[in-house]
Amino acid sequence: MKKVIGNLYTRKGGTATERTAELRRILNLATSPETEYVKHSLATAANDFLVASGSGAFVKKTVEQARTILNKLYEVQEEISAGESETTLNPDAYLSIISTDSGGDAFILPDGDVTGQLKKILMKAAGGDSVGEEGVVTGTFGGEQGNLVFNNAGEFALLQWNGTYWVALELGSTLDTTNAPAFAS
Repeated sequence: MKKVIGNLYTRKGGTATERTAELRRILNLATSPETEYVKHSLATAANDFLVASGSGAFVKKTVEQARTILNKLYEVQEEISAGESETTLNPDAYLSIISTDSGGDAFILPDGDVTGQLKKILMKAAGGDSVGEEGVVTGTFGGEQGNLVFNNAGEFALLQWNGTYWVALELGSTLDTTNAPAFAS
């Protein structure tokens, strides 16, 4: 850094403002003071929040709006009993506990509402010892429509919404180390 500044002084001449502008250009820094700090005029009420709405973009939210966003990340849980086939899971519920009957059950996972939203799905009970008792969760995974198949009690999936599709953060089982849900097309 000293060398860069020294070169600016010896090579460039000019005013301090010109040298500072050249240093900003070399270091790829913003040239407008407005982009370096948050304007006080953004806060129009006490306790306003700035929330990222994209890369380098922010929107102002009230306390109540910020609370709603945070609640969507970790809200309630739901439990869906066996026999309720083609059930839509609540994306706002952090935990969905599913059970299947001997014929298996189908579930739909809608898109998330907030980037970073977490969703955990846990299979509480598989419907007996018969074949076809799996719980099939249909949703947007890895950018395309697909299925996440649960075969055994204790299997779980921890998912995160990235704004476009659900990403699997963890697939496993609370009961053993050999079983985990699997993706299928």
